[in-house]
Amino acid sequence: MESGMTKKTDFLWQPFVPCAGANAQAVFDLKTGAAVDIFILAGVKVAHHVKRAQVFIQHPGLHSSDIEVYTNRHIQVNEVAYNAAQGYWRFEFLHDAAKRHYIEAACVVREDNRLLIELTAHNRSTIPAKWVITLLAGVNQMGKNVVMDSTKIKLPNRKEFTCYSDPPLDAVPAIRGLENVYLDGVLVDWGRKEERQRYPHGFLIHHGEWPVAAGASSMRRIVCGTPQKNKGKIKVLDAKRKAIVHPAPAKSVLERAIEHLTAQLTMNRRYPPSKKSGGAPFPVFTPCASMEIEYLWDAGFVGVGLAACDPTLAEACIRQYLPAQPQTIWPQVIGAAVPIQIIAAWELFQQTRTCGALRRMYPGLHELWLCAAGYHAWPGKINLDRDQDGLILAPGGGSGLDDAPSQIWGRGYGIGWARQDHYWTNPIAVNDTGKCIPTESVNMTAFVVLCAKLLKQMSAALKQPASPKYDEFIRRAERALQAYCWNGKTGHFHWVVEQSHAQCPYYDLSGLTPLFSGSYRSDEQKNNLIRRLTSQYLTPLGLTTVDRQADFYRQGYWCGAVWFPFQWLFWKWFMGQGRFREAHTLAHRFLKAYALCYAHRPASYEKIDLETRKGGGDLGFGGLAAPLVNIWAAYHKPGTVSFGFGTTPLAVEITPDLTSATIVVESGAENNDAGGLVVLAPSRKYLVSSCGRRWTRRSNAQGMLEFTFLAREKRAEITIKAE
Repeated sequence: MESGMTKKTDFLWQPFVPCAGANAQAVFDLKTGAAVDIFILAGVKVAHHVKRAQVFIQHPGLHSSDIEVYTNRHIQVNEVAYNAAQGYWRFEFLHDAAKRHYIEAACVVREDNRLLIELTAHNRSTIPAKWVITLLAGVNQMGKNVVMDSTKIKLPNRKEFTCYSDPPLDAVPAIRGLENVYLDGVLVDWGRKEERQRYPHGFLIHHGEWPVAAGASSMRRIVCGTPQKNKGKIKVLDAKRKAIVHPAPAKSVLERAIEHLTAQLTMNRRYPPSKKSGGAPFPVFTPCASMEIEYLWDAGFVGVGLAACDPTLAEACIRQYLPAQPQTIWPQVIGAAVPIQIIAAWELFQQTRTCGALRRMYPGLHELWLCAAGYHAWPGKINLDRDQDGLILAPGGGSGLDDAPSQIWGRGYGIGWARQDHYWTNPIAVNDTGKCIPTESVNMTAFVVLCAKLLKQMSAALKQPASPKYDEFIRRAERALQAYCWNGKTGHFHWVVEQSHAQCPYYDLSGLTPLFSGSYRSDEQKNNLIRRLTSQYLTPLGLTTVDRQADFYRQGYWCGAVWFPFQWLFWKWFMGQGRFREAHTLAHRFLKAYALCYAHRPASYEKIDLETRKGGGDLGFGGLAAPLVNIWAAYHKPGTVSFGFGTTPLAVEITPDLTSATIVVESGAENNDAGGLVVLAPSRKYLVSSCGRRWTRRSNAQGMLEFTFLAREKRAEITIKAE
């Protein structure tokens, strides 16, 4: 970006890509949060695709999701780069499966409150093709300070929104009707009735055919923002443009899926005017950028994923969901009352090994834990441990598992948006009252115990005393898990009714979560839980949430699906225990399954359905899929070192050529062996030394190498050198 473009403006561009097409939010007034959504939709007409693509010609102003029915089948998205500091983003956002036809978009915020979009269409086939491009703009739900009438979009700074193209697109059919000085387009309605209540109307800015000759490339330049007098001419764009970087060599499906998900995590933010700091709005991380709701549970896993790809954004994401922090939205959070942000903060520390971010986050992390453990009231004045037995209440029956059998039994009915009679032809029996009764959740208790142990490790890393409440809660909760929740017959921990401690008759994956919190009473019980996990829940696609052989197994939302957070939680525990066979099996199956889903339909998924083996959920999601990035990095990203929950990294030094490493750790694990992974130079033989032991190990084709150390030593130095 040239020096003249560093001037501070009240304009900000926040892009995101749902799955196909492109959609972005332009914030035109940072004081009020005024925003306009801009959609770029496209489909290519070539050979036998011509008839299907007529949808674009016949229905200018068609709702974006309808257009995406076509683009999702034939077009893929491959985000490349986004630089928030420079206000610049670039991605190859549409191409056909064979990559014969694709469009690159390079965008940059200019100093004059305008955005330059440079679209370059490529034709790598031997016959001519036509792209059908539709640009739409409208006020989104957060853009309450933008006024739209039949001729103009008016911004709160008393300027008017404009959008024009050079050269212009030829509209097919010709756009007729309302036109104005600033906006070349017509007012249209889009969406179903319920959606029009949120997005009542918008402007169809451009809709037309863009011919591209065989073997050629063609460029269109579009300016969005506040107008200038010479609005019909783009004379200065060459000085403002960013050079197009041509696509990198072909990548595997898994690599493209990770790039897509990484971009989704960095771009999934909203600027709701109600969330202000110092009188100005700030970007809030959401599980999907099309959502205006802030979910604590989902955003915690976004922080986990960002820790592996963008530590600065990871800290920002974690802190805005914590009490006692600047630019926080606490207590305006919804979703499961699970303090995932503590786990995300620990993952960030393990990846960066720096105490600065940890020190800034710690007060909020501690306060969050006090609320989750029942020492302070949870938002909404709910105490999550009312009977002080150490077992954590699931408010309203919710623990992040939604329709898993244990949760449905306590609720007494199906979830409002996923009722039993909607998903299940043979619903499971609920509790005797037929109403929602207070139930204490095994997995929520395990999460709070794990977080207490992590906070103790954080205190040690920061060289400050740990709160005595951590040990006090751990003792109380683990005693209650054994006394009230353990069921030797099923080999699971069960949810229980508050106060009476009557066990829920069902069990699911939540009943094995005391594994990763280290809340088992003996090696025998631990090994029993591992056998259950690997025999009843491990499928060719990863871990399912419900035992498929159980008579209460059903296809549903969480029930009967592979959900991503638990893949990472159990994988991290296995890997940290030095149980590499189980960790690798789980990682390999899960990564392969996700890649196959992505190859079928490029998107960021919420889950994988066991029956169809296809990805599902919101296709612009990044929230619960985020830990996929961490698992992938542990096996593929050079220089990555991965640890279990109980390991505190003190120092990591890796040579630039990736042929040697020195790793110093402290262990809070209670078992004998602990382990980790490091990605060094591929296919090399290494000498590994640790705790007086020496052995040789060969890295795999990606450079991944396992190492172990004695956890009972508490402090260990691992040296790895190529032979």
